[in-house]
Amino acid sequence: MRRRGWRETMEKILEKLRSNSLLLKILSVMLLSVICVATLTLSISIRASEDVYVDTFTESNSQIIGQIRENMGRFNDEISEIMSVIKNNWAFRSYLTSEDRSSATASYTQYSMVWNLEHALPPDYFEKMSIVLVGVNGSSYLSSDAGLTVSVEELLDSAVTQETRRQPNRILYQYVDDGFTTLTQGDSAIVASTGLNYAGGQSNYGYAYVVIPQEVLRDFYSSFSSDANSLMLLDSEGRIISSTQKELIGFKNLELLETAQQVEENSLPYGEIVQSGRQMAVVAQEIPHWNFHLVGLIDRESILRAVGSYKPIEIMTLLVVLCVFAIMFLVVRKTTRPIHSLVAEMKQVTQGDFSRHIPVEGNYEVRELATAFNYMLDGLDSYMEQIMTIEDEKREAEIRALQMQINPHFIYNTLASLKWMIWQGNSESAVQAIDSFSRLLRGTISKREERIPAAEELDNLKDYVFLQHLRFGEQIQVRFSLAEDCRNCLMPKLTLQPFVENAFFHAFSGAEEGSIFVSVRRRGNDLVSEIIDNGSGMKQEEVGRTLSTGGKADHFTGIGIKNVDDRIKLLYGAQYGVSISSEPGKGTAVTITIPAQEKESKDPTNL
Repeated sequence: MRRRGWRETMEKILEKLRSNSLLLKILSVMLLSVICVATLTLSISIRASEDVYVDTFTESNSQIIGQIRENMGRFNDEISEIMSVIKNNWAFRSYLTSEDRSSATASYTQYSMVWNLEHALPPDYFEKMSIVLVGVNGSSYLSSDAGLTVSVEELLDSAVTQETRRQPNRILYQYVDDGFTTLTQGDSAIVASTGLNYAGGQSNYGYAYVVIPQEVLRDFYSSFSSDANSLMLLDSEGRIISSTQKELIGFKNLELLETAQQVEENSLPYGEIVQSGRQMAVVAQEIPHWNFHLVGLIDRESILRAVGSYKPIEIMTLLVVLCVFAIMFLVVRKTTRPIHSLVAEMKQVTQGDFSRHIPVEGNYEVRELATAFNYMLDGLDSYMEQIMTIEDEKREAEIRALQMQINPHFIYNTLASLKWMIWQGNSESAVQAIDSFSRLLRGTISKREERIPAAEELDNLKDYVFLQHLRFGEQIQVRFSLAEDCRNCLMPKLTLQPFVENAFFHAFSGAEEGSIFVSVRRRGNDLVSEIIDNGSGMKQEEVGRTLSTGGKADHFTGIGIKNVDDRIKLLYGAQYGVSISSEPGKGTAVTITIPAQEKESKDPTNL
């Protein structure tokens, strides 16, 4: 009873609202406009205050990054001083070039080396970093108790040394995934390296490395990070080489590198980027001599949480919006209902459903529009049915024509082979060939399906190869590879045979020996077939002419290539088809790409 009374009350209220005059509607729209303007103004004010706070925070982080940049610049000066001591001191040069290993000389030389390093570095550096010297004479020296985790030969052949060899007179800072001393074993590090040579010389007698562990790098910036911001170093390739977030070290972030470079080149206060679904502000400065970028990532959401809660204001605004929405709904519901119905039906039309008519109701204009729309739907429905029927018939005829174009060509060549064997009087081979040919006809021509499993296509191809071996001998070997997960993948019939046939007849001249490799495998969501031979090959312009016009080249017969490529594009679309790479004297590789579709799935392309 209470529910019925409430419903009756609501119906009376709605009826009263329906009877309101146009003036009431206009007043309601005006009220809505005022509320929207007030809400928009409030939203803009809140956003402006948030932007000011974020700008202030990013400016503070920019100053911090500038301070870190100066500290790392001074650190580079200290590294330069170390390298200068090593280059200019006789003891290091003697140790790395001399073949004299007598105990007295070696002891005095090592004592001089240690003494010079201790006076060039504060003592605490020896505890965290390792200075490694390697000579081309095979000698090595470490400044600490740590040892090398790689051999001297491996270190000299490493990418770090190769880059240093190209720029021997500079101090290079390079990232390594695994430090090559026991102090940094199992952890990434930065290696400062330079070549050691005589004054004015170009050839190096050795190399000096300063292995800087992550602990030393983090000391520069760890005290400046918080929950709202993180700091990291990026190299010129976008690799994160050091970060307050250790799990990011070693990974590349090209988007972050591009944003950092834009900030540096355009002197922007900060850039913006989305990381892990969160809006981030990016401040960055390039570190001189290091060829690294010092980047600060600032989480806008974490910053704004510190500003305070806007929840009371948001609740109030929501209540206002709900009230206005209720008024608007009651006012315009009757007027807009037919139009909403028309829009809903139009959406169905965009999805190809032309059978949805709309009720002819509402005011005069809406009724006329609905009548015209229903008339248009009837015409479109009839017209689209005709077009779809014509297109289906046209597509089926094109695919059948292409299939029939291959079949006579294939049968002609096979019968020619049988004729050759019978003419030679080889009855037993001819019988075996006829058996193989019969299986080929059943597998390729007798079946109505346009597409067959990859395993069946390869079985047919093996029968064809058997026929060729009976006729010409086995000078040309054919190997097959079918991935287990591709056996039931569907592919058009006679996709591979034309290319193997062309390889037999055109890739190898006379009794020349050769090999053909046929493989079928998955690549992502695609099924990729490759036919590779080591025959005579062809020039690039012949490859392009064969694919574009289907003309006959020295290696391929156009009827096979163009036919297979056209059939694939008709079945699957222009993004799939045949590609050929070839080089004279080295052979040819044909790649056929189609979507990977299992045999069990519904196959709308089978005709």
